[in-house]
Amino acid sequence: MSQRLISIALIVIAWFLLVGQGSCRSNSAVESTPPGSTKLRLSFDLETGDDLVFTVDVVESPEDRARGLMFRKELKEDHGMLFIFERLAIHRFYMKNTFIPLDIVFLDRVGPRARVVGVLHDMVPHDETSRFIQAKSLGALEIRAGLAKKHGITTGTEVRLISP
Repeated sequence: MSQRLISIALIVIAWFLLVGQGSCRSNSAVESTPPGSTKLRLSFDLETGDDLVFTVDVVESPEDRARGLMFRKELKEDHGMLFIFERLAIHRFYMKNTFIPLDIVFLDRVGPRARVVGVLHDMVPHDETSRFIQAKSLGALEIRAGLAKKHGITTGTEVRLISP
């Protein structure tokens, strides 16, 4: 396991211990949680002063990242999937075998605080066109299409890890 992934795992474990939530709860809102994934909650600090919270499955392995939300038929509005990458880079996404239209929110880092570095809006199901943003990221959050625009999630929006 890379040093980066070990650091992320330690941050997640420490967070759970600090808030007294030693275990993750199962939730049927996102079907087929990837084996070995962790559930977290991310809060977006919106310009309106409100917080928008998503419960997310965290996927770190290359296999789980490659599968993503493929083959799933539903995704609740307040749920998503967080991809953690080993290195800061431009990361590409496509929608092969994905039935749910998605927005993809790219993050500068993964930890207690992060910032949005770009958003891919309205990814079309089954479209195999590789799409990316012109900024490097360490994380990407897949959420239902239209939510980023609806709630004003844009480049610069701050994101916080909160208790599960």
